[in-house]
Amino acid sequence: PWHILVLAALNGIANAFDAPVRHAFVANLVDRKDLTNAIALNATMFNSAVVIGPAIGGVIYAAFGPGWCFSINAVTYLAVIFALLLMQLEPHTPRAVKSSVLSDVAEGLKYTRANPAILLLFLGLVMASLFGFGSMSITPAWAVNVLGGDVRTNSLLLSARGVGSVAGALIVAALSYRPVKGRLWMFGAMIPPIALALFAAARWLPSSLAALVLFGLGQMIFLNTTNALVQNQVTNELRGRVMSIYTLVMFGCFPLGSLLAGSMAQWFGEPAAVLVNAAVLSVFALFILRRKTALQQFG
Repeated sequence: PWHILVLAALNGIANAFDAPVRHAFVANLVDRKDLTNAIALNATMFNSAVVIGPAIGGVIYAAFGPGWCFSINAVTYLAVIFALLLMQLEPHTPRAVKSSVLSDVAEGLKYTRANPAILLLFLGLVMASLFGFGSMSITPAWAVNVLGGDVRTNSLLLSARGVGSVAGALIVAALSYRPVKGRLWMFGAMIPPIALALFAAARWLPSSLAALVLFGLGQMIFLNTTNALVQNQVTNELRGRVMSIYTLVMFGCFPLGSLLAGSMAQWFGEPAAVLVNAAVLSVFALFILRRKTALQQFG
């Protein structure tokens, strides 16, 4: 296990550099009015891979073992590097550095704390990462212990969530130029707890897949809208620092949620763990419904 822990730590360090820059970088590629659409289309491409990847991975795993899955995945990163090299960007003049890294981080935290709208969005991100994505970490155990399947069953479950995520990203892209972001954000918060409750009750593979399609749809609408609203709220000078906090919240809470869901699954069973997470997300959805002023501010 220690090999896995070391690799996971290294992957986390890489994401700490990659993810904030990747999120903030979108604003340098498109105009602000196109930002929501660009974020949604990026998520569409990513989740299209989520649909196809697990299905291919499941077949390769069953035929050749897990080592080949990781090896092929490593080779595909060459395409990412090639795409970055092809980008034609406007010349960038770095700002004069007059402060330390710690003071920059402190400035980002101060800005976030002083902005109630961003604080509410980050609270939603915490809930989605802890209790939404956390529930999805036990799908391998669910595939075997609840559905009586194997690695291919787990691949189908992951692909079903990916199908819903693609649909959710396309909905956000289609509505990106309409003043409905606040209502879309609220809608995205209400769907995952319903989907998780249905998933917790399901004991049949097709109904489990349908519940995960619904979950993926709601979760992606919520996350994409959160990303777009945060980037629309923040100034260009502080975008990188605020998106670093965004990434810390999302990637930091996800493993904690996974640990929490896994512990509950071990103590009380997988269905109970998912049902508890659904209940917590339901309370948060009701909390959002009472914040009408903030929703109107989002548009």
